Amino acid sequence: MRAAGVEFVPISPNYYDDLIARLDIDHALVERMRAAGILYDGSASGEYFHIYSRSFADRFFFEIVQRVGSYDAYGALNAPARMASQVQRAAT
Repeated sequence: MRAAGVEFVPISPNYYDDLIARLDIDHALVERMRAAGILYDGSASGEYFHIYSRSFADRFFFEIVQRVGSYDAYGALNAPARMASQVQRAAT
């Protein structure tokens, strides 16, 4: 998608530092997510990877997701990171 010109919201590096502090997660995986701007949530039943496009028409954006296993939530814990990044991006 990036090769086609899609821009994604940059995520604060602190988000990824917090993932490492909160979760028992592979550090190499976190570094790959950091490089790509991918957010993460997980549960005993599965994992949820997601990324947000830059907003367009002053209000719309796309969320691209990948569910692994039987994860049945929506990554709600990541909403503050997404919203902060979108606000910062809009200010530039």
